[in-house]
Amino acid sequence: MSPNLTIRTFQISISTDQASTATDFWIDSLRSLRASRTKKQFSLEAHTQSIIYELFGNGSDTRSCPLIKASLLVAQRMQSEALLAQEPRYHNQWHTADVLSGSAALLKAERQRSGQVVDTWEKALILSAVSHDFMHPGGVNKHPFEIEQRSLTYVRNLWLGGGLSEQETERIKQLILHTDVSTVPDNHRRITGRVFEFDLDWTTVLMNEADIAASCSPEFGPLLDQDLAQEWRDAGHWKSDHQVTSQDRQQFLKSVVFSSPASVILGWPVMVKSQLKDKPS
Repeated sequence: MSPNLTIRTFQISISTDQASTATDFWIDSLRSLRASRTKKQFSLEAHTQSIIYELFGNGSDTRSCPLIKASLLVAQRMQSEALLAQEPRYHNQWHTADVLSGSAALLKAERQRSGQVVDTWEKALILSAVSHDFMHPGGVNKHPFEIEQRSLTYVRNLWLGGGLSEQETERIKQLILHTDVSTVPDNHRRITGRVFEFDLDWTTVLMNEADIAASCSPEFGPLLDQDLAQEWRDAGHWKSDHQVTSQDRQQFLKSVVFSSPASVILGWPVMVKSQLKDKPS
């Protein structure tokens, strides 16, 4: 395990009911987000804060942590920017909120599995989740890491405002760069056959899984597919008359990989398999 990690260990025996707790949290969080959006009561800053308090509490150690301070600064700025300019249809503050909820669910499931809280990496995942699509222009990369580098350029000063160290900044940078979809297969290959532990490779996989989890859900995914299709039409990636089809969704679901033990606890691989028309054996 990497050095200089803050680890709190507690005794826990995993039961089916405990394992379902993280799944219930995830579903309830996504439903709550959509209810708040419908009522025009959504606040990314408030959602980020609620995720932080859910995972780490509201003590002075949490409030003074640079990773936490930076997360809240990014959420505040993203929310403010959304008032000044129209966001892309999919890569917007609501997607960021979904990824935060997915990240929190993965962390809760991993805690239940391992009986450990690895503060430094967990908080790094939360900051990566809230930062990864900051100022996303819509559409797709024209070359590797194009949009990810753009987000990093905008968000770096906010991280500095939170007091991030050079080591923490480099760690979050790598996590965000490897949300580029072209890197995802290799990200999963790097951890094949390895026991889970919090390091850059495994946390990258958690970030990739949180990034797509809501879109994989049969309850939320089809509408998110429509949002992404509209964004791609707006950006010229798809023709203006291209409509997303059931074949498009099947192709997406067949490309999905969930590798982490936490994702298995959450039932995400089974969730995807249940939607495939030609189910793998």
